[in-house]
Amino acid sequence: MDLKSHSYHKQMIEYYDGAKYSYDWDGVRQSYIDDEANLSVEQRRTIEQIQRVFSGRKVLELAAGGGRWTKHIAQTAKSVLATDTSEQVLAIGRSLVKEANVRFVQSDAFKLGQLDERFDAAFHFNFINHLSYSDWPRLMESLHRKLICGAVVVMGGQRYRAPESDDGIDYYTDRECSDGKRYRLIDNLPDEDQVESVIGHLVEDLEFAMDNRWWAKYTVL
Repeated sequence: MDLKSHSYHKQMIEYYDGAKYSYDWDGVRQSYIDDEANLSVEQRRTIEQIQRVFSGRKVLELAAGGGRWTKHIAQTAKSVLATDTSEQVLAIGRSLVKEANVRFVQSDAFKLGQLDERFDAAFHFNFINHLSYSDWPRLMESLHRKLICGAVVVMGGQRYRAPESDDGIDYYTDRECSDGKRYRLIDNLPDEDQVESVIGHLVEDLEFAMDNRWWAKYTVL
């Protein structure tokens, strides 16, 4: 990891490890409960599709947060190992997701070597779109080392692109927290050609879809 990537990664972790929420963890926990109670028809349909993909599989989830997707994946998966860099949001996940086939473990997505298991599926949402496209291959390398050949991966994010770009490739949003501190974070919106160009040579059976979110599904070589 070069110094620029390291600095950005550190800033992103700090933001999502509490600064974004003004460290109001009770409020964050309640937001997860409220979101779950107000799922739209489209969201429920998406959940059902993901559940079919992961049925009977051993799933590694990155950037799991408080388990918003974890509990749904767990309904059909053999098991789910939900990882995140923030122990605070993982604690929320443990308090809300009670399925016996789920474990929450603190882990950096770029340093998954500490995990002593391999998986036949992986999932992450609203994570890779906050990384520079130049960091995608490094993330894939870290993730794919923990996956068996033929593992299926689903990833996605919100349909949003930040308004500013320094290079016409990565797009940034400046976010100010309640303490006045500002964070300059990547908010990319990849299209099918971009996903193909960055990871196409690393995977097979790549599928891409765009509705009010973007989604990609592929098989690990």
